[in-house]
Order: sequence, then structure tokens, then C-alpha cells
Amino acid sequence: MTLIRDGDEAMMFLRRKGRFSIAFRPDLALLDLGIPVKDSRKMLEEIKSGEDLKPVPVVIMTASESHEDFGRSERLKLAEASG
Repeated sequence: MTLIRDGDEAMMFLRRKGRFSIAFRPDLALLDLGIPVKDSRKMLEEIKSGEDLKPVPVVIMTASESHEDFGRSERLKLAEASG
């Protein structure tokens, strides 16, 4: 398991950039919608729109009760399933 502190670091890890250049490709990504620095919704869009990262399953966690958060995340998951 690798613990990532913020969204920028998470994308560097997933793309194997910088200090993560020899990182393994994860079998699963746990994404907290409240992650600092880079907006986690943007991260989810990047993960699911890139052919190299699209196969990585993403579990979304949040303490938010916002219907907008749920709806946007669900739309991205549905787009992945149909694409």
C-alpha cells in the first residue's frame, strides 16, 4: 500500500512520474473526494479519460452529503462502464 498526501502526488504516482518512476501499477485506487491540492473530481476525470489509467478500478470515498458530488462521480463511473 502507498499513502499519498494530495492530488498532485496521487497523479504523479499513477503516471509513474518523478520519485514514483519505478512505482507499481495499482490494482485499485481509493479516492477521497476531500483530498487536498488537486481537485479530486478533476483527478477522477483524468483517471477515467486516459487509456493508460482507465483500467484501474477507483473506489470513491467521501464524507460529503452533497448530491452534486454523488451525481458527478456516478456519471463518470457510468461513462467508464459504457466506454
